[in-house]
This record gives sequence, C-alpha cells and structure tokens, in this order.
Amino acid sequence: MELDNKQVKQDESEINFFDIIIVLLKRKRLIVGITLSTAVMTAIISFLLPSIYRAEVKILPPQSSSSPTQIMSQMGPGGAAVAAMMIGGGVGAKTPSELYFSILKSRAVLDRIIDRCKLMDVHKGKSREKVRNSLIATLQTSEDKKSGMLIVAVEDNDPKWAADIVNISVEEFKEYQKGIAITEASKKRLFFEEQLKDAQKSLVSAEEDMRNFMSKPGGMEAGGAGEKGASADDGVGSMRAHITAKEVQLRVMKTYSTEQNPEYLMVENEIKGLKEQLKKLEGEGTANYEPMLNSRGRASLGTEAMRKKRNLKYSETLYELMFKQYEAAKIDESREPALIQVLEKAIPPEERIKPKRRQMVMFGATAGFVFSLIAVFFMEYFEKSSNSPESRERFESIKRYASFKKFS
Repeated sequence: MELDNKQVKQDESEINFFDIIIVLLKRKRLIVGITLSTAVMTAIISFLLPSIYRAEVKILPPQSSSSPTQIMSQMGPGGAAVAAMMIGGGVGAKTPSELYFSILKSRAVLDRIIDRCKLMDVHKGKSREKVRNSLIATLQTSEDKKSGMLIVAVEDNDPKWAADIVNISVEEFKEYQKGIAITEASKKRLFFEEQLKDAQKSLVSAEEDMRNFMSKPGGMEAGGAGEKGASADDGVGSMRAHITAKEVQLRVMKTYSTEQNPEYLMVENEIKGLKEQLKKLEGEGTANYEPMLNSRGRASLGTEAMRKKRNLKYSETLYELMFKQYEAAKIDESREPALIQVLEKAIPPEERIKPKRRQMVMFGATAGFVFSLIAVFFMEYFEKSSNSPESRERFESIKRYASFKKFS
C-alpha cells in the first residue's frame, strides 16, 4: 500500500512538470514575442537617452589631520568658524573628508564657482539659491576607503564641460581655503612680526636717547661710572625684556589654547619666577648703586644714566628675543604642508559612463521574459478555470458582489 502511494506521488510530480513544459511550449510564440519586444524597446530607449560622461578630480587630504577638531585647530578665526558651523550646524561632518566636502558645498565656495563659471547666465530665470542647489546635486563627492583619497566628480553630456566645472570647483575651494586656513604657525609668525617691528622702533628710540644723553656735559662720565651699578642695570633691563617676551608668548598661546593647557600654565609660572628675580635684582641694584655727584652735589645725571642704560638693555634684549621667536615661527610655517593636494586633475573623458546600453537591453529582455512567464501561467489558469462549472460559479459570485448596482 505504501509503495502504491509513493508511485502516485511520483506520477503527480511528473505530470506537474510535464504540464509546465506543455504550457511553455503551447505559448512559446507569446513568450518569445514579449521578450524580444521588451529588448527592442529597451534598446531604442537606450539609444534615445543622451550620453553622460564623468570627469573627476582626485585629492590627497593632509596626512597629519585625523579629525575635524584638528583641522579646525589649523584654521584661523574664519576657518574655525566655518568648520564649527559645518559640524554643529546640522551638516554632521564627523570625518575629515565629510568636513572638506561640507566646505566645498558651502554657500561661500558655491558662489565663487557660480560667478567664475557664469552659471547664472546658463540657468537664466532661476534664482541663485536654485542654482546653488543644482550645483550641489551636480558635484558628486566620495572617499576611496582603501587609499584615503577624496574624489570630486561631475557628470554631464558634454565631457569638456564636466572636466572644466569639476576643476574650477576644486580650484575655487583651494583659493577659499587659502583665505581661511591660517595655521597656528602663520598666526605666530604674523604676531611676532608685528612685535618685532615694535621692538625695533623701541631699540632705535633707546639708542637715540642714550646717544643724546652721552653727548651732554658729564654724561660720558655718568654713563660709564659704577661697574656694579652698570652690571645690575643690565641685569634688570634683560630680566624685564625676558618677562615681556614671555607675556607676548602667553598672548599668542591664548589664540589656540585654553588657560588650563599645561604649556600655558608652565609659561605663567615662568613669568612669576622671572618677576621674583626682577625684584631681587632691583633691590641689589639700589644697594650697589653709588650716585655720581655733580658740581652742585646732585645725583641727577647718575640717576638718568641708570634709567637710560636699563631702557637700552631692555630694548636690546627684547629685540633679540622677538627676532628669535619670529625666525622660529617662519621655520614652523614653512614646514607645515598644504591642507590639500590635487593628485589628478580632471580631463575630458572619452568613454561615456551611461547609459549602459548592453546592460539595459539585457535587463529589459530578462524583465520581458519573466513577465511573459507570469502572463502565460495566468492565461492558462483562467482558461482552465473558465471550463470548470465550479470556477464559473465563483466568477459569477465575484461579479455580483463587486457590482454597485444594488446600492443605487
């Protein structure tokens, strides 16, 4: 009995398989016709679509920056503000590449591209905001995860225009970046350059004052008298200059660090220590100072000589310190690499990127074939159902309940 049941199931499966083959062969012309028709129609559509070309620029980001925070620290006040807006203003830049792409698609950079490419003339009748949105959609940005390179691409039906627009976009981004990317070393160099100019003016003025004093009657003797006093005067002037230089350094550090920074606190402590030493030196200078009396019994020339010498020593030492700081800042600035480097500029592409006609035709033929199979089996099902009394009765019931006549 069990053998008979197995035989029946096997016969039913064979019958079902042969039924499928019969249905396919029975309506083979319809299947072939639908498949070929969709393939031909897809081919015609693919040839009617315009050819699209892709031009791209490959950019090497700075290797030293690994986070948007570090990039912000390399920018000046304007650059840091832009970066902060990109991160905190809803753009959501979490990686260096996202930050760069956000700046590339910022309004400031887009307006530079629009003006240079005269896109307002190309898109006549559109507002600048709509042209910006169109440009944002045109600029395609991505990051190669393996190499870390940033890619900016433009797709257009004109290969030369695609290459021109993407190259101009990257160039304008770099130009804009130059305006905001004032690095820490650049800020130091600019600051110390101004301080060096002031120190030089102060030194020239102190030398002139000392020269005028020495030319007075008795000035030569007053200026050269008292070796201990002269040594103390030099020490006081030099110490004051070191304190001023450290205070300048502290002001520079305030531009890129907080007051809780260990380096900042260390400089503050150095200034306190130098001020304590200055008090001691001033005390020693007062004790060792022997005023030179003139013929009228007054020490006015000696006192004036002490002040002139202290001022001159202060100006000389301050100028030397500012010059060293300025030279060090110049060296640091020259060592810092450019923020981005263009590895490959875009060239007019020769091969179109889309439409991919062969793939479109294959997809169309496959879709047509699948649709034809579904249509064939539905047709076969309805044909068999129409010959069955039970199925006809069900169809009549469906028509009757689906009709709205009884509600009218």
